[in-house]
Amino acid sequence: AAQSVWKSEDRGDSWTRVSPDLTRQIFRLEQPIMGRTWSIDALWDHGAMSKFSTITTVAESPLVEGLLYAGTDDGLIQVSEDGGKSWRKIDKLPGVPDFFFVNKIRASRHDKDTVFAAVDNHKTGDFKPYLLRSVDRGKTWTSIAGDLPGRTIVWSLAQDAVRKDLLFAGTEGYAAQDDLVLVSFSGHGVHLDGKSYFCPAEASLDDPQTTMVPLELIYQQLEASKARQKLLLVDACRNDPRPSGSRDATSHQRSLKGLADQLAAVPAGILALSSSAAGQISWEDEQFGHGVFMHYVMEGLSGQADVQGNRDGAVSLLELYAYSELQTKRWVLRNKPGYLQTPELLGKITGDFPLGRKASPPLAQAPFSATAARGHQQAWAKYLGQPIDLTNTQGMKLTLIPPGEFVMGSTLSAEEIDRRLPGGKPEYYADEHPHHAVRLTRPFYLGTHEVTVADFRRFVTATGHKTTAEKEGNALGYKDGKWEEVAGLNWQQPGFDQQDTHPVTCVSWEDASAFCQWLSREDGRSYRLPTEAEWEYACRAGTETIFFWGDDPDAGEGYLNGADETGTLDGRSWAYKFNFKDGYAATSPVGRFKPNAFGLYDVLGNVNEWCHDWSDGSYYAASPVDDPPGAAAGSLRVRRGGSWSYEPGFCRSAYRIYATPGYRSVSLGFRVASSSVDASK
Repeated sequence: AAQSVWKSEDRGDSWTRVSPDLTRQIFRLEQPIMGRTWSIDALWDHGAMSKFSTITTVAESPLVEGLLYAGTDDGLIQVSEDGGKSWRKIDKLPGVPDFFFVNKIRASRHDKDTVFAAVDNHKTGDFKPYLLRSVDRGKTWTSIAGDLPGRTIVWSLAQDAVRKDLLFAGTEGYAAQDDLVLVSFSGHGVHLDGKSYFCPAEASLDDPQTTMVPLELIYQQLEASKARQKLLLVDACRNDPRPSGSRDATSHQRSLKGLADQLAAVPAGILALSSSAAGQISWEDEQFGHGVFMHYVMEGLSGQADVQGNRDGAVSLLELYAYSELQTKRWVLRNKPGYLQTPELLGKITGDFPLGRKASPPLAQAPFSATAARGHQQAWAKYLGQPIDLTNTQGMKLTLIPPGEFVMGSTLSAEEIDRRLPGGKPEYYADEHPHHAVRLTRPFYLGTHEVTVADFRRFVTATGHKTTAEKEGNALGYKDGKWEEVAGLNWQQPGFDQQDTHPVTCVSWEDASAFCQWLSREDGRSYRLPTEAEWEYACRAGTETIFFWGDDPDAGEGYLNGADETGTLDGRSWAYKFNFKDGYAATSPVGRFKPNAFGLYDVLGNVNEWCHDWSDGSYYAASPVDDPPGAAAGSLRVRRGGSWSYEPGFCRSAYRIYATPGYRSVSLGFRVASSSVDASK
């Protein structure tokens, strides 16, 4: 394309024109830039561009042959639905100034009518990100720039081949007042004829003006930047690179002093972090692939400088200086005896400021294996400076759950669930649909085990708390082959034998919430019940199967305590059951069975677990993708995970059940969650 679209059907050997001139036919050099029309001598890039309007991007739908899109640099998008025989012109986009520059058009890989466009308006000084989508072949457009930062031009975009909601944007940013500008040079420094230079690989000492970078120019350009913080990183020897035979001692000393003096003469508002003091060598190490100083700068910026600093998740200027200075000096002392290399921070330092946060590990994307699950935990533990498994001040174990993406809900229809796992009714499973994408953006800790009788006793002893069951005088229990409210049942007397290591039962949502409030005060972390999305993500641990161990319920032997061949408390047989013996007619000690891939025990079976969410059978259809909090209000709270008395259909990862906040049962307990994952906790 130039002003027209051309087509080749023989891989470029021959071409056929399939459109007229699709531009406005404007003479570019007469158009205003930054508010005025410039002479040809002032247009620095005119040699690289057409003198007339041109087509800048072309796309054909991968789903509809002959559906073509063309964008121009003079504010037009053209659409042809018949292979170029006719074209529909679009000269207005919502929220975008006229005469926009179309950088990229992409036809959707997933929907035949959807197309994306990245445009900009930089020639008028407008650096906003303009990213748009049309779902009707360009007839109407909607901005999808979202939270892209201001002063960011979007040059390119792409859509993921598998996930239609995953888009990639290639951008170019411009420094604003609150930004940080960091310029880095690695090489050699020299002072010649009164000026200091940085020497690229192709530098010639006989031609410094055209083959070297003047330090003065760098300082001038940094001074002109609007950014509030400006940092120059210099990994260069501050000595004279000329052969010793080409200089005398006096000129050598003058060269050293001139370079050192000019580098140290940092203009106001700029700081320079130099790899060495005047006269020192900046050493290199082939194993690093960089200079020693720059290696430790990059290592420090990756997070190591914060580990040795205040561990707040961000690397500051002074943390980076302290880390790179210490590590560089240590390396030289170990590897180059008799030499010193002392990095220096130059300029007027008025205070510390952050250089950026540590780059976080990628989100886990289900499905993933047990090995990958552990790898995600290890990566996030290292990033956070926290252990995967910790024990709090009350002796309770917690496990780090890395953030990630998964599909929530059941992939089986309600009828298929009932057919494969009888014992319920299809209507019991309707609210597990639609299955939908969920992205948990933050790591959290989850109780490795369900809260035990001993844990709950410490809470009651410390607070004098009376549970709902104790105040009301009953709880739901299993008696004479049926479930009914039984007088006198509570967490201390559930109607069957329990030891301190068994999960506490007969606790309401209100009791569980009160426990979390007490634990927060005692431990210093903030505790709560997990959201339903957090619970299912943690339970699945990367799996997309019916149970976290697979699709076969009987393969769960050794993983859960459910309704099985052990039978009921009164010696009866469960009508629908797992075809194995777990050895427990009621609750079992926590951690007795094998964990899932995240290292969580009893997430399916043993006791049903309270979640924080209010219930809403239609919530899945409207659930946000990111960190769904559950319904805003309701009369029932969510319970998940099945129990010792639940048949296979009710012990699935996707199964949902609800109860009033005051409900209590001998098969119901909870585990705690905590979002307090920063290093200070």
